[in-house]
Amino acid sequence: KDQTYLRELLLVADHTAYHLGELVVVRRALGAWPAP
Repeated sequence: KDQTYLRELLLVADHTAYHLGELVVVRRALGAWPAP
């Protein structure tokens, strides 16, 4: 049971990181986010 919980947590973390990266790419493409 613990392993399933850990897997879910890693899956959610990976999913969130993917979307955050996507958001940065889209905003940068629109010129709304200055590059560092």
